[in-house]
Amino acid sequence: PAHSPLPSRRFATIGAPVPASVHCMAETPAPAAEEELRRWAQTNARRDEIVQEAVTAGVKISRIQQITGISRTDIMRILARAPKRPLLRLVGKD
Repeated sequence: PAHSPLPSRRFATIGAPVPASVHCMAETPAPAAEEELRRWAQTNARRDEIVQEAVTAGVKISRIQQITGISRTDIMRILARAPKRPLLRLVGKD
């Protein structure tokens, strides 16, 4: 059966449809996208600290996982890296 040949993928045709993902990227100006990345980086930089504080406050690991989307394995790694508080010992007077 006769069929039309597929167009060559080597050359872009002017006026050809652009994939939706490219349209989405083109609509966001670079400075706005960079600012979003900066906000994300600032928040993410405190991730471990916030998770540790939540556990200390009594939030269950499963609840932290539900709220944040952080895997249970990653939460356990965060807690394992947490600095240990020194034990205070009472020393009697000599």
